[in-house]
Amino acid sequence: MSAKQEMDAPETGMPWQAPHVSAMVGWAAACYGDAPALSSHLKTESGRITLSYRELRDQVVGLAEGWIELGLQRGDRVMILADNRMEWLLCNLAVTMAGGVDVPRGNDATDEEVRFIFEHSGARFLVVESMRHLERVSRLLEGAKELERIIVMDDMTGWDRDSGWIEAARVIGLRELEALGKVQGNGGGSRVEVRVKHTGASDPLTIIYTSGTTGRPKGVVISHGNMMSQVANLPIPIDQGYRVLSILPVWHSYERAFEMIIFARGTHMAYASVKTLGEDLKEFRPDVMVSAPRLWESLYSRILNGVRKSPWYKRLMFRLAYAFAYMFRGSRVFYAGKRLRLRYSGAVERGAVWLAGLIGMGLFWLPWLIMDRLVFSRIRASIGGRFRFTVSGGGALPLHIDRFFNTIGVRVLEGYGMTESSPILSVRLLDHLVIGTVGPMYPETELRIVDLESREILYPNNKYPYEGRGKRGVVHVKGPQVMQGYYLNPEETDRVLRDGWLETGDLGVFTHNDCLKIVGRSKDTIVLRSGENLEPVPIENMLGQSPLVQNCMLVGQDQRHVGLLLVPAWEGFRDAGLPVQGVPDVMASDAAAAMVDRLLQSLISRENGFKTHELIRCWRWVDKPFEIGDELTTTYKLRRHVVAAKHAHLIESMYEN
Repeated sequence: MSAKQEMDAPETGMPWQAPHVSAMVGWAAACYGDAPALSSHLKTESGRITLSYRELRDQVVGLAEGWIELGLQRGDRVMILADNRMEWLLCNLAVTMAGGVDVPRGNDATDEEVRFIFEHSGARFLVVESMRHLERVSRLLEGAKELERIIVMDDMTGWDRDSGWIEAARVIGLRELEALGKVQGNGGGSRVEVRVKHTGASDPLTIIYTSGTTGRPKGVVISHGNMMSQVANLPIPIDQGYRVLSILPVWHSYERAFEMIIFARGTHMAYASVKTLGEDLKEFRPDVMVSAPRLWESLYSRILNGVRKSPWYKRLMFRLAYAFAYMFRGSRVFYAGKRLRLRYSGAVERGAVWLAGLIGMGLFWLPWLIMDRLVFSRIRASIGGRFRFTVSGGGALPLHIDRFFNTIGVRVLEGYGMTESSPILSVRLLDHLVIGTVGPMYPETELRIVDLESREILYPNNKYPYEGRGKRGVVHVKGPQVMQGYYLNPEETDRVLRDGWLETGDLGVFTHNDCLKIVGRSKDTIVLRSGENLEPVPIENMLGQSPLVQNCMLVGQDQRHVGLLLVPAWEGFRDAGLPVQGVPDVMASDAAAAMVDRLLQSLISRENGFKTHELIRCWRWVDKPFEIGDELTTTYKLRRHVVAAKHAHLIESMYEN
């Protein structure tokens, strides 16, 4: 196949069968032509700015020619410091087609992270969103001689080119870059064709620096082949013409992979913001959306708060509707054999469950149908009315929220992965939706469960019944999506990647439904002085369901017992009847402290199945919520070392005696 054919006219197959990401752009234009591809987050009087697949290809090729004209060589790193927007994808695809390697990061990155990533990656070029962000990098990277050019996505009108250390010639706008490419490349993309032709599946596509729960960020090298395996192996039906809303940070591997997947499928994607999500859902009416647990936690709280403020008869209707939906959908789960199965069940038990499900469906079908149309259809209408499903990832979805939305008819498909695996390792399917799991393994992905201490392979292992299903251990994976390694960090690469197997650091169980269930983090394991181990995440998740708790973190490494740092949700205490107007009032209230004591005693108790060494013996208030970029990663995971360092005095006070 010639370079021109590879860019514009696939003779067989579809874009997801392209040999690499660079070729996918031309293939998509040839397959989908004038169908809408992208809609901007910006709205004009006539609506959103929308590009067709052919228009998108033309802009990307023009920008790629511009990058080549600026001197971008194959393998050069380009740092993109920007948030989710249409121009991000255009610029990123252009860098890829020009043979470059992008190094993405969001604007919420700390100053220290920006400097470290820029220097460690050896980037020659930098892309920022606006003049405000240009001023920031001018301050952070002052005097960086290796920085050759800065590209600004927004209009540069009004910039004083004689100010600051950056020479005017080193800064160019995105539109200027495209115009430069079209003039110098004669509008034909001939130099881009050569770059595309010489791109291979093993070539680096991107270096994504993990925000990291411990230590400095590590640069995950993802190849074209890694990403195309995610695109080609998608087991969920996403068809041409679907409307997709994009709200997650695109620099994160989860959103990044999903945008490549839906681009190859010929969908129409619109960019949105969490701040305007309600309006965007009603306006764009998406079929599909990828999301993080935090979104559904927020929506869950809004729904329940609205119910609490409703008249008594509406509250009653909601409770009845939920009860009927829970019984009907639960019966259907039993009938279809989709309940969580951590142990083997024989034919008699499965038959009894199947029969009970069939009877339950018959009993509750009509009341469920009536109440669903009266109550839950309105909730579904609030997210556009044509919503098919969402895939939640980037963190664990709390079980009660997972069950709630699937019960009311909003299908939530939870997925699992990590940046080091490009990132998807497993995902629930529409016909294999087992609540409490992260679904079957992604096609072509191998799984093994390894004992944390002995390193014995527990699954698959024929010496155990049912190959070791139901046994808990560390999740190891192998497949075409596993990274090439950490950039310039062979020691860390060797620590997690051996013989093609990636040690995820997560604890998991492979169920008798052939699904993966994540049960904790081996790296988060707290080892007490007695030698007892405990997993803090399940306990923290349970406490996080309380309306009294905004954030919390267990502590106790090398101590005699477990302690807790707790950020109070002061509104929860107010709703419970305490006269408080903020966090300081809660922290000063003996009644609030007594409520927390009762909460810990009732939830984390031996009666609820917790072991003696898992009981929380002491706790302390924290007066400031955990924030992204500080105590939390952008996917809301705790950066435990940061929390422990910031509140060392509180931790010390718990163990003084």
